Amino acid sequence: GADALRMGLAALATQGRDILLSANKIETYRLFMNKLWNAARFALMNLDDKKHFIDKNLLHLQDKWILTRCQEVIAATTNFINEYNIGEAARGLYDFVWGDVCDWYLEMSKPALKGEEGEERRRTVAGVLEEVFKTILPLLHPFTPFVTEELWAAFGYGEISIMQSPWPVENKFLRFDDEAGSMRILQDVIRAVRNLRAEARVAPSQLLNKVVIRVDTPKTANMLNFSVEQIARLCRIKSVDVLPHAAARPAASLSCVVGNIAISLP
Repeated sequence: GADALRMGLAALATQGRDILLSANKIETYRLFMNKLWNAARFALMNLDDKKHFIDKNLLHLQDKWILTRCQEVIAATTNFINEYNIGEAARGLYDFVWGDVCDWYLEMSKPALKGEEGEERRRTVAGVLEEVFKTILPLLHPFTPFVTEELWAAFGYGEISIMQSPWPVENKFLRFDDEAGSMRILQDVIRAVRNLRAEARVAPSQLLNKVVIRVDTPKTANMLNFSVEQIARLCRIKSVDVLPHAAARPAASLSCVVGNIAISLP
């Protein structure tokens, strides 16, 4: 539709270059519109009419990371638009919504939203989702006015149109830079395990018995121990062993190294 065309033109705009437009490129942003719509539907399905608050004491690593990413994207998008760098602004929002929000945060939030981590955690994660979409929609509105107006009303963010709502501003109280760095390590570990599965030609649906992660840094080890359930669920592994780096490498295993972390798939 019109939003896909607008987003495509914006994302393809690069200063000093002509736009090489094709139907395939517009199709990419039509799929992006579907992705945004389905992500919003997922969020709305897990929200209720009650007011949700973000309890910082109940935030997990992925919650603090996505809130930090929201603040970073607000700053980057605002800066790009002020500099008339429309292409970079659009591409940055595309990567944030598709990658960070849909591929990572929504997947990692599912156990909490299902109530598996308790009612207080469910309500806190719902509050985080509300905050994320309250950030995304105004930032996307200059590029995709129709779908963002529809979703703004669906979330019930205010009686006024999204066109009249304030532009998002950074909130330093929702930045957790240390946790965001730890989350990037966790993402690298999950990608590495998935790559080992692919290298071993294991079907995505197959559940593997174990992965062994060897690391010496106490902070990283603690973070990985706290995240073993997420690693197991996202990588389709029954058990995740986090051991000291000096521990013996499992025999007959595929292995790789991510920074100072050794990962083995027996």
